[in-house]
Amino acid sequence: MILEQPADSAAARALREDLEDPDLLAGVRDGRWTVVQWSDPFLTVEFRVGEDGSTMGMRLNASDYPTRAPSGVPWDVQAAAPLPPSLWPRGPLADTVFRQDWSASMNGSPYCAWDRIALESHTEWPGTMPGKIWHPGRNILHYLRETSHILESATISGQTP
Repeated sequence: MILEQPADSAAARALREDLEDPDLLAGVRDGRWTVVQWSDPFLTVEFRVGEDGSTMGMRLNASDYPTRAPSGVPWDVQAAAPLPPSLWPRGPLADTVFRQDWSASMNGSPYCAWDRIALESHTEWPGTMPGKIWHPGRNILHYLRETSHILESATISGQTP
């Protein structure tokens, strides 16, 4: 992991501690995700997609962490730029989270209960999805696990799952 600037805000201290969580590190060892870079407040993570060795980056804005959920965007790690929608993951679960109709109009934000952008506009989700919803008692591992689960059955670039 590349840490460009050590930050000393409360959010940065909380995230730094949570990035050392043994369960988070187990996900790294298992190849489910890799923390690529952290330049506060942005955390770049690369996720395994499907079983063919494909990966997809996500750039997470962790400002106000953990009080507010991170907000993510599919990310081209090599180009350090948003991933074009044509390269977003596809599959039964991925299509509900990386929605061409909703996410594209929200700067790529995934449509899910653990992401800040979708959560702010869906006030009913805390009552209907208590196991998925972000709340201040969660940590970055929740975001990584939920996103990883969505990507397990996905493919990239028009391949069928």
